[in-house]
Order: sequence, then structure tokens, then C-alpha cells
Amino acid sequence: MTSTSLSAEVAAPRRPRVTRRSLREKTIFVLLAAPNIALILAFTYRPLLMNMYYSTLDWTLGSDYARPVGLGNYIESSPSRSRCRCCAPR
Repeated sequence: MTSTSLSAEVAAPRRPRVTRRSLREKTIFVLLAAPNIALILAFTYRPLLMNMYYSTLDWTLGSDYARPVGLGNYIESSPSRSRCRCCAPR
């Protein structure tokens, strides 16, 4: 082997080709995985986020109106209000 043929083999690595089969397999994977991901988002994360939102409201069961109180519900239920500088009455 000569030095020119060796450098030509090393210098030109081949890129993997995208074949129809690999493209089809990726498409099938996305089509099968997308509904599962959508269900996970709909039944796990949406209720979690809605619960976090509802916890910032002063809402009596059966009432038509919910008054936003921010983090007041958490401050009210905290046992260590007097020790916290940010929540202590001034």
C-alpha cells in the first residue's frame, strides 16, 4: 500500500444512508408512540397542573365563584408562620 491510498481510506468516512426501511421504521415508531405520549400528558400532567392552579383559589364546594388568593392557602396552613420573615405580620 502506498501512503496516498491509505490516507484516502482514512480521510473519507462514509455517512450512514437513510434507507426506505429505516425511514418506515421511524414513521411506524412515531405513529405508535404518539398516542401513548398524548395519553400520558392528558391523564398525568394535566391533572397535576390543574391541581396546582386550584390550590391557589379560595373556592367553596358548590360555589359559582372562585376568588384567587395566590399562595395564601399555603401560608395559612403553614405551622411555622411566626418563624418565617416573609410571611410574618409586620
